Amino acid sequence: WLFVYGHYHIFSNGHYGNYKSMIQRMFRLLKQYNVDVYFSGHEHNFQFMKYDGIYFCVNGGGAYKSELTQHNSNLEVRTIYSSTNNGFLIHKIGDKFTHLQYVNCCNIVEFDYYIPVKSYNL
Repeated sequence: WLFVYGHYHIFSNGHYGNYKSMIQRMFRLLKQYNVDVYFSGHEHNFQFMKYDGIYFCVNGGGAYKSELTQHNSNLEVRTIYSSTNNGFLIHKIGDKFTHLQYVNCCNIVEFDYYIPVKSYNL
């Protein structure tokens, strides 16, 4: 597994939208190094997306809530889950999958997802 964590999102369905300078500066590096998941905050909501083989997890819903749409301005970005509820993200890492759980402030799992390990031709 190769995970990257950053404050600023790259893709977003929220208030700030897709972050153009992060796309220009970071996305090619994520592709170059075959990153599995990019975790970020900044947007005050939950979002889980996939684009070009990389998963994007936004978890900025710790306290404040911000607006959210269901459609990304880049039509190729697939939104798998989004919510304006407050809460946190649990990730359990295994050999064959990473298990993500978006948990709201009432300690209820709102969304559950398994990311399979990529097949590498080594």
